[in-house]
Amino acid sequence: MTNKEVWIGLIDCVALSDNNILDGARSAAVNILALASDEAEYCKEVRKALNDFGLGLKSIEDAEPISNRLIRYTIADELLKLAEEVTSAGGVRFGTFHTYENET
Repeated sequence: MTNKEVWIGLIDCVALSDNNILDGARSAAVNILALASDEAEYCKEVRKALNDFGLGLKSIEDAEPISNRLIRYTIADELLKLAEEVTSAGGVRFGTFHTYENET
């Protein structure tokens, strides 16, 4: 069995149908943290979590273990707290949604 660790990535998502979860915006960028053993598992967990909220995945950028990210960057306290929650309780945690309208 492969050890799981907390992964983080910048997710670009879109509201599906008449979903108002993004307060009327169609799209958002959000950091998502999840336990995973590799990038493929992280992507699967992200897609499932988004789907549970009526959101569709547009793209995933910079997906990596949070331990790798911490070597190169300072991470906001909010995200570090979410990482602790994922470590202790499992599941997926969302950072702050930054909404925007689609460009035409």
